[in-house]
Amino acid sequence: MILENLPQALQAHAQLREVDEHRFTDSDLHKIILGATLGINAFHKLSAGEIRRICIENHERLEQVRDFFSGGPAEEEREALGKLREQIGKADKPWCWMLDHDPQAVVRAFTLSAIMHQHGIEYDVLLDNFQTGLGRYQKIPKLVIEQTIQDMLQADPDQITEDVGAVENFLKEEPDKRLAFLLADRCKIDEPEQAKAVLLAEKLSGLVRSLTLLSLRAERQRHPAERDPPQPKGDLGRLSPEQLRTHQRERPARKRPQDPSGTDSEVQGRKAGRRCRVRDLSPLRVRSN
Repeated sequence: MILENLPQALQAHAQLREVDEHRFTDSDLHKIILGATLGINAFHKLSAGEIRRICIENHERLEQVRDFFSGGPAEEEREALGKLREQIGKADKPWCWMLDHDPQAVVRAFTLSAIMHQHGIEYDVLLDNFQTGLGRYQKIPKLVIEQTIQDMLQADPDQITEDVGAVENFLKEEPDKRLAFLLADRCKIDEPEQAKAVLLAEKLSGLVRSLTLLSLRAERQRHPAERDPPQPKGDLGRLSPEQLRTHQRERPARKRPQDPSGTDSEVQGRKAGRRCRVRDLSPLRVRSN
């Protein structure tokens, strides 16, 4: 893990030298590994913001650290992980569960909760409907969801895109159960007005947006007569359909514009005269030859 994060390991070693210029114990080595992998200063007490950043931005590496240190019997390894666990345990839910539970399950529960929270769905009682066991992570405060999503979109949008993509794949594994429960039972995208509301509120999942659009399109095809007619421009656009029909019935028929040179009969007469004069002159042209 040191070779995979060599620049960060050198920085962590420099942080050790700031604490004690001559010390280098087994415990210090493990702290260097922690600092290099998670991008933290493992030689001082982490602030609440640092703990939160670890859990939000580095939850995949946090899982690697847990697996790496949990496999060793050395007391120094257990001590290094124990101090990190103690500090993370003081973080907000769900991040306080990251070392004591499966980090991927925690992130899945958080991301599902964030998607449902956008639409006012009671995520804090519904997670078990997607997968047995997710319900243990459902007591996530709404404020934490809102603040975390905002922080992630600013700090690491690629990470949240990856997390949402993983949840979308999870939903597609059992579409008749998981996707149907989210979109049909809870979001009710088969109802046009509800589907429009979902489309406006959804900011995270491309899958949810796409299926909602598909549902709206299918509804339009089932009821083509209910499609809105094109709206006229100008003041007519503010008329009701009944007022617009009345206006069209009462509007006088448009007259064909007249030729500026005279009436239609006069124009036709002049044209006929010209044809006659041409025919009368044709024999003269023949005789002159």
